[in-house]
Amino acid sequence: MHLINDHRLRSALGVALWLFSSAQMFGAFVESDGFVVVEAENFVSQTTASGHAWIATNDVAGFVGTSAMCAVPNTGVSLNAVSSSPSLTYAVQLTNAGTFKVWIRAWAATGSDDSFYLGVDGSDAQSVSFSHTSAWVWKSVSVTIANAGTHQINLWMREDGAYVDRFLLTRSSSYTPTGDGPPESAPGINITYPLPGATFPAGSSVLVNAELKDEAGKIVRFQRGRGTTR
Repeated sequence: MHLINDHRLRSALGVALWLFSSAQMFGAFVESDGFVVVEAENFVSQTTASGHAWIATNDVAGFVGTSAMCAVPNTGVSLNAVSSSPSLTYAVQLTNAGTFKVWIRAWAATGSDDSFYLGVDGSDAQSVSFSHTSAWVWKSVSVTIANAGTHQINLWMREDGAYVDRFLLTRSSSYTPTGDGPPESAPGINITYPLPGATFPAGSSVLVNAELKDEAGKIVRFQRGRGTTR
């Protein structure tokens, strides 16, 4: 009898769940060692407003992941309130409360494209401006999150034509990302079967059940009939 390697199963399930789900079906990305890193295209939900929307695009080189997100159409519009702004919502699962720096990797071609709004749990929107150097840059703002658990990170359009590639939360006040930044965090995956410590004959095929959750609860249930023990 052999003990199932939980880490190996989780890694395989992470890949399978990524292939199985759309970007809008990602669960909460989990804090590890004081960091959460999320690709901009891996949002939980989005809204359109004022004739604008965020779209996935690869028309600016240098993005990380499968694409960046851009506020379109780029007609020189600037919005003064998030209530009338298209939005992207992300789910993060924090193991600690406190003050975080949110670093956003962004791109702009001109000074009319270089800002957006950022908030937490749908409120406390801050206007974030960054350098319009036609190069990917990191810009940070500070947020305070009162309790651990699952929270929303919200991005709203301020100026159309702004590009957002990825963001990270860190509890470190001295950390500054460079280049692409660290790898993306893992979404929360809960293996519901087999139970921890289960044993199976070597070489057997094991049915594995897992679920993926966001702040609204379970959004994906995944079954895989292949998990061979060694």
